[in-house]
Amino acid sequence: MNEIERINLDDYTQTGEGGTSLTYTSKDGKTLAKLYNPGYEAEIAKEDFLTACTVYDLGIPSPKPYRLITDGVRVGAEYAVCRRMSSLPTALAVWHRAA
Repeated sequence: MNEIERINLDDYTQTGEGGTSLTYTSKDGKTLAKLYNPGYEAEIAKEDFLTACTVYDLGIPSPKPYRLITDGVRVGAEYAVCRRMSSLPTALAVWHRAA
């Protein structure tokens, strides 16, 4: 899980931008790659990825984390694309009551 796999950005389209990273959706629409901006250490991406794994493993509704990735310059992670976000508030309320 801690191995960083190289991706080819030709297989993705940029779909988002934030203060720390850019996101890319795979051309098949099944995954989203989040790559931290240059200057961010790989450790930050790893910590973010491991947190996402823990959240997902606890059953909290969240995108499934797949792998740590790099484009050769930046480091990040790849996640499943969520299609049914409209059910999220109800699912979180059920999880919160169960916890």
